Amino acid sequence: SGLMAMCIVMDFWKTHPPRQRYFALVQLLCIIQLPHVFAYFLSPLSHCSYHRSKHGHSSIIHSCSNSHLFMSQRKKKMSLRMAQEDLDSSVQSLMQLAQAHFSSQALYMAVQLGIPDIISDEVKTVSEIASKLEGKPNQEALLRTMRLLCSVGVFMEHSLPTEGQSVETAFSLSPAGVLLQTTTESSSLAPFVSHWTEKPMWDAWSELPNYVAGKFTESPFERANQMSIVDFYKTNKESAKHRNGVARLISPGEIQAVIDGFDWKSLSGKTIVDVGGGYGDMMNAIAKKFPNIKCHCMDLPEVIAAASPPPSSPVKLVGGDMFESIPPCDVVFMKHVFCDWSDEDSVKILQSCNLALPPEGKVILADALLPSGEDAYNARSTQVFIDALLLVVGGRMERSESQLSNVAALAGFQIDSVEATASPSVNITMLSKVKETE
Repeated sequence: SGLMAMCIVMDFWKTHPPRQRYFALVQLLCIIQLPHVFAYFLSPLSHCSYHRSKHGHSSIIHSCSNSHLFMSQRKKKMSLRMAQEDLDSSVQSLMQLAQAHFSSQALYMAVQLGIPDIISDEVKTVSEIASKLEGKPNQEALLRTMRLLCSVGVFMEHSLPTEGQSVETAFSLSPAGVLLQTTTESSSLAPFVSHWTEKPMWDAWSELPNYVAGKFTESPFERANQMSIVDFYKTNKESAKHRNGVARLISPGEIQAVIDGFDWKSLSGKTIVDVGGGYGDMMNAIAKKFPNIKCHCMDLPEVIAAASPPPSSPVKLVGGDMFESIPPCDVVFMKHVFCDWSDEDSVKILQSCNLALPPEGKVILADALLPSGEDAYNARSTQVFIDALLLVVGGRMERSESQLSNVAALAGFQIDSVEATASPSVNITMLSKVKETE
């Protein structure tokens, strides 16, 4: 098989340009799994060059150093073993990535059918689980899907003895599976699963190739569901329930992260307006801990009208439109507002802030910042995943510090400081007005 591969390679070498030769060779050797040939051609230790004659014939010219020619067998074997290990690791990683939707859709099934709640803190057989489901469940499909979820750490499989010598398969919850129970709604991660993996969102991701290819301009979500995400949640109450459940789960942690991640005492005696602040939860938390700060919350009139502030709350609720005007204040605060708007609209928002603030006024943004630097995207990043989700749903984006700086400059602001918080979805960025030069 090695000789056959070499013949194939040499024939390909005659008729294709260098770049195509390299990538096709990698693909071929990966497919037929010839690690020794792979290592020989691609290891930096081989130092081989290739020559094409004027007649189109290819030959291999060995320009190996003496140290390579007399390399010990041990070093050669080590090089080949390392090449094989890298290849095996890469193949495994790609296969896991390509199969990720297997487990995510199986997880969606488990949450939709309420299986974590059915199992509770017990060990239950497939038939016992099936007996709690509506209709006539497919027990074989249930068994096989739950085994898949065992392999990714959601359930644990057990073999229970029965009468005679046979055993029956049963399942219990892993620590991860416990987090999917809805009996403790305040800490359940079930809304995340339903929100991210339900069919409307799943269909939106399937439109990503054509969106990237420029075959349509609306968002992938709108293309897949024939309406914007805002209109969708207005008309689909069950999906809105999942989305709101996600917000309820992450909001308390984010609020605490904002309080702990900034020196709010420095704003004592100042007036702060939370623009796009909803029902005032963020400002109520700040006012409770820092009563010397005058806290206002501004949102659309219909949002403010629906608010139910706590009794004796010191926070003043203000209805308005941030694109038109913002009440005069010392500090404008915005949490997860910028990510909802394009650069052009974000400049308009900051221009409203500029008009509302005195020369020494500040803008505080509580948003995720994308990582920056040469290797920033080579590691798994929660912020990058958030930004990809915003891309699919449409009209929203996270920004890096440099991108945010460019937007701020267009509205007469500069970045003073950036602070990380305990929440990966929140960085605290302070902006100040650019001083006019005489």
